[in-house]
Amino acid sequence: MMRKLGAIAKPNVIIHVDGDKWTIRSETSFTTSESTFELNKEFEDTTPDGRKVMVSHCHVCVDCNVLLRSKR
Repeated sequence: MMRKLGAIAKPNVIIHVDGDKWTIRSETSFTTSESTFELNKEFEDTTPDGRKVMVSHCHVCVDCNVLLRSKR
């Protein structure tokens, strides 16, 4: 059910940077999720369907306006 709702959702994504800490908040009418992390440091995250995953690293390419996250 959550995957079907997620497929039709149009999320608002808010990115906040405070020093080295980044917070990404994704809001839809169905759910809200938030991740707080530091670049290039491993952290635990929860997927929208509730699974726990380790994010091995995050990189930002400022020139190309991209945030890359690698999960395992």
